[in-house]
Amino acid sequence: FLFAAMDLARELGVPVVSFASGIRREPVSPEQAWDHLRRGVEALLGRVGELVLALEPEPEFLVETNVQALSLLSELATPHLRLNQDIGHCNVCEDDYLASIERALPWTRHIHVEDIKGRVHAHEIPGDGDIDFQALFAILGRHGYAHFLSVELYNHADRFQEALARSLTHLRWARRPAEAVA
Repeated sequence: FLFAAMDLARELGVPVVSFASGIRREPVSPEQAWDHLRRGVEALLGRVGELVLALEPEPEFLVETNVQALSLLSELATPHLRLNQDIGHCNVCEDDYLASIERALPWTRHIHVEDIKGRVHAHEIPGDGDIDFQALFAILGRHGYAHFLSVELYNHADRFQEALARSLTHLRWARRPAEAVA
C-alpha cells in the first residue's frame, strides 16, 4: 500500500507521504513490533527517491507519541523520514501537547489540525474543543514553520462544507496576532 502511495505521490508531485505504525497485536512483543516497523520503514526508504515519509503518531498504535516517533527517526537518521504531527493526537496522548509539538517541530513536515474535546480521540471542528489554536500558531510562528498543515475531519464528511467554513473561520481568527484578537 505504501509503495503504491509513494508512486502516486511522485506522479502527482506530492512531496510528503504520511503513514502510521499500526497497532501491535498479541502475541507480537513490543520489541518484535518495533523491529518489524523499523525494517518496513527501511524498505520504504530504499525506494523513497526525493519523497519525504512522515510518521504520524496515533493513539493506541505502536507509535503513539512524538517521543516514540523521534526515536525511530533517530535510529534511521535520514532527511527522508520526518514527523507528521496530529494536533489532536498530541492532545490525547501527550502530557503537555503544546510543549510536545514545539519540541518535535524541527522534525515535522506535516501537521494535521482538528480540535479535541476532553482528550477523547474524536476529530472535532476547530473551535469546538479544547485545543489552544492561538498558542499553536504562536509556536509555529516562533519557529518559522513553513511546511504543510491540513485540517483532518474525516468524521464530518457528511457536512464537509460547513466543517470547512467553520474550520477556516476559527483558524484564521486564531492565527492573527494576539493583540488583534484581544
